[in-house]
Amino acid sequence: MNNNIIITILYGLPGSGKSTYAKLNSHNHVIIDWDIIYFKSKSNLLMNLCKDINIILYDKSITNIIIDGLFTTNNQVKMLIDYLNINLKYNILYNLVWWEEDRETCLFNDKGRRAISSAISIKRLPFELPDLKILKKLNVNNIMKKKVVKKSAVQAW
Repeated sequence: MNNNIIITILYGLPGSGKSTYAKLNSHNHVIIDWDIIYFKSKSNLLMNLCKDINIILYDKSITNIIIDGLFTTNNQVKMLIDYLNINLKYNILYNLVWWEEDRETCLFNDKGRRAISSAISIKRLPFELPDLKILKKLNVNNIMKKKVVKKSAVQAW
């Protein structure tokens, strides 16, 4: 088994830039798309996530994973990390990359992005600033804040 596994959790509203960040960092990370797990099986999400991580980590050379998911509250991150710590038999170091709350820009960025709009989620999802005290207790080592960037007119087209 690998000695240290680094799991980076992406935290932010739809359209904030999480998937773009994941794609830009895919050269040295394996990306787990939370949406795919969700649509595969709406129940047992965390169990299915653990199965996917175990399959990925079967390749002993892989040590970096990005979870590209819809995490917008401290409790969601706490539940995720607690579950992974209990159910994975690896020494895991956690990172959190989070995007500021900018619903207007997220709504703009979401236009035409998928067949199903995320506008309702963007407007209604609760969003909490990451609580550094909670994250430190969860052994989240690196916390990186990002600004939501409005996509260009070419990207929007």
